Amino acid sequence: MASFHHAPSRFDEMVPYKRHLRYLDHAIVMASNQVEHIEQWVGQGKVSVVPHGVDVDYWQPAADRVVGERLKCVFAGLHMRDFETLEAVVKCVNQSNAPVDFVLLCSDRRCESIASLPNVTWRPRTSDEDFRYEIQSSDALVLPLNDSTAVNSVLEAMACGLAVITTAGGVSDYLRPSFSLQFQRGDSAAMAETVICLAEDRELLARMQIAAREEAQNLSWTSVARRIREVYTQFGG
Repeated sequence: MASFHHAPSRFDEMVPYKRHLRYLDHAIVMASNQVEHIEQWVGQGKVSVVPHGVDVDYWQPAADRVVGERLKCVFAGLHMRDFETLEAVVKCVNQSNAPVDFVLLCSDRRCESIASLPNVTWRPRTSDEDFRYEIQSSDALVLPLNDSTAVNSVLEAMACGLAVITTAGGVSDYLRPSFSLQFQRGDSAAMAETVICLAEDRELLARMQIAAREEAQNLSWTSVARRIREVYTQFGG
């Protein structure tokens, strides 16, 4: 039995030698977009989808969350992130003069040009506590992606009660229309329009934040561990 997290577009690069995979009795993947690719090596019908979990006790909405006059959007992580689209989103939102601030929690140097724009704060290095604080004190996660399966930053944001604006892909398995809006890769205009909409409609934002937290609780590690045990019981031999 083995588990795989890599998106299909990166799998061959990250796992160049695959001959040994034929000896697996079963495989677990994090998202449905992985199944067909992994079945090529493990065998048809020998792959189960079990979602990634999140620590809903550590990642939870701040008790003292303040609704500010300006919408705070956070971008986090670097793996498979679409920095070009993020920069275009920020520029478009700035041009609208909407009351929006962006915080970038990412060490990638591609953030430099984005950080030079108005209303952007770049934090390339943070402690675990500061990282969590920035998520908890934000209103929405804005996360353009190039590809995805499970995305920890999305799960952490959901658990902290953030609306999610991202790129459709494997991560779509984890998202619901009640708290997220997903777009095709590179659609910066639609993402920016959504950010502006949330800055104007705080009642909608509040509803999305509540729904995000509720869905995250379904992905607690206790729940996910139970599902993993079920797969091992059924296919582990």
